Amino acid sequence: MEDGDRLSAQGIRSWLRTPRAAIHIYDTVGSTNDAARALAEKGAPHGTAVLAEAQTGGRGRFGRTFHSPAGRGVYMSLVLRPGPKTSLSLFTAAGAVAAARAIESVSGLHAQIKWVNDVLVDGKKVCGILAEAAAGPDGPFVVLGVGINFCARAEDFPPELRDRAGALYGKRPQDVTRDRLAAAVIDHVLDAAASPEDALPEYRDRSALLGKDVVLTLAGETYCGRAVAIDDGGALVVQDSRGNRRVFAAGDVRVRGRDGGR
Repeated sequence: MEDGDRLSAQGIRSWLRTPRAAIHIYDTVGSTNDAARALAEKGAPHGTAVLAEAQTGGRGRFGRTFHSPAGRGVYMSLVLRPGPKTSLSLFTAAGAVAAARAIESVSGLHAQIKWVNDVLVDGKKVCGILAEAAAGPDGPFVVLGVGINFCARAEDFPPELRDRAGALYGKRPQDVTRDRLAAAVIDHVLDAAASPEDALPEYRDRSALLGKDVVLTLAGETYCGRAVAIDDGGALVVQDSRGNRRVFAAGDVRVRGRDGGR
């Protein structure tokens, strides 16, 4: 890792649109979500950001591993203290929209969203979102994890990920730093978190699934049909060949005929 692209709280703040809460940066953590949760339980305020150069236990949905090599990505989590009636699924959708906006604003690349929590560029996953709700002495909170593959080649990923994982850049860019991308994520997440339901129209517009035939797996069962809608709770609506519709709040989904869940 080049010293000039180490994450820096000062560097991130220099790119923020407005002053935000504390920024904590670690060389290595198990998971930034776990580190952010520990801070939230001690009263860390809304907007507190935790970043790491590397994660040894980065995770996605269903406890899966999120590949987090040192210096190659932006691995971060934010403490959000929402209103009492906002559902966790809306924070996942809002977080995905925020990450897509941040990626586009910094890189100029077009970002799509694969329900429920993946951000794609050129059909490959470059970012994952993980929202986790909890409660502490100061009330309920959400930890929103955002992991972005910033700079990597295909061979930098484990063999089982190479067909579906990608990065914003194949080699380290000269004009964009991870500090700048991290600041854009913070700005856009906090904007979206103020009213996560307002992100749903854009979440739908950026969908890589709507209008396509999909295969969805949930609890060992497989369902086939066309992805026809995302409802106001962020759930995916799938219509089968007989016209019957089913609403899914969770599950693994891929476009029919494609490998690797893309």
